[in-house]
Amino acid sequence: MLLPVQLSQTFTLALSLSEGPPLAKPVYSHQGLDNVDDLCKKLFPVKSCSIIYTPEKLTEDLFQEHPELKILMEEQLRQISEGIVISSRSWAVDVGLPEKRDIICGILVLAKDWPPILYTVCKHQISEDLFEYSKCTARKLKEKLVNTGGYIHKLCIIPKLLVLPPVFNHGEEWDLNIQEMYPQNYSLIKRINLKDLLRSLTIALLTFKSFLSDRVGSEVLNVLTMKQYQLLSENLHKTKKLFVYGLPGTGKTIVALNIIEKIRNMFQCRQQEVLYICENQPLRDFVR
Repeated sequence: MLLPVQLSQTFTLALSLSEGPPLAKPVYSHQGLDNVDDLCKKLFPVKSCSIIYTPEKLTEDLFQEHPELKILMEEQLRQISEGIVISSRSWAVDVGLPEKRDIICGILVLAKDWPPILYTVCKHQISEDLFEYSKCTARKLKEKLVNTGGYIHKLCIIPKLLVLPPVFNHGEEWDLNIQEMYPQNYSLIKRINLKDLLRSLTIALLTFKSFLSDRVGSEVLNVLTMKQYQLLSENLHKTKKLFVYGLPGTGKTIVALNIIEKIRNMFQCRQQEVLYICENQPLRDFVR
């Protein structure tokens, strides 16, 4: 049994403004965060003077499903010489927001000497509603990078809307130049802060609220493993069956609960509309 002093040395505190008042602080386990740098290198490999697309499999799938997307992104990136392009079926879902049906995908671009840009790729036409949705997603991502990921540098994320098939000079009446609202040194990415930004992004995407939080009165965050994160990254619109197996204590319930949360955001379900079945009654009560 750990003494209070020993227990306090196991955790580190960081200020959180996302889920509570300014005095509420999440608690991070050092044991979990020790592996974050390795996870960051696997998820977001960065190479000097290169543009890296990640995740590779998802990027390939998106380009095959939407051939014009590759041309469209190459046009957007033509002035960029070094950076990383991070694709997602829905960045909104990744940051805990409901998915919008008219969205094809989201693409986050982190490039040297450029501000972070979050592209929201939509179908057919751009509307004021979609632009507000893209701004809300960018704002929520920024909040998670700072409040959950612990990013301490100046940060802005520029929301941009793209449409497939490409339509140029369409929707500009809503596409405010948000970048001009920030001082230049507030937004540009340098090598020195790119590493910190990617580390914060890794924490923001791979951490989840621990069940210990409700017991200790503080926000305790655990870190997903690489395999758990890959399972949660599956396209649930196409993957109707997902088998998660392992020995007791290996994280099957954690994956299931995170998938349930993702289903609720993707399909806009209420809690009562998601059926969870298990043979263990205490586990059932715990999940409830």
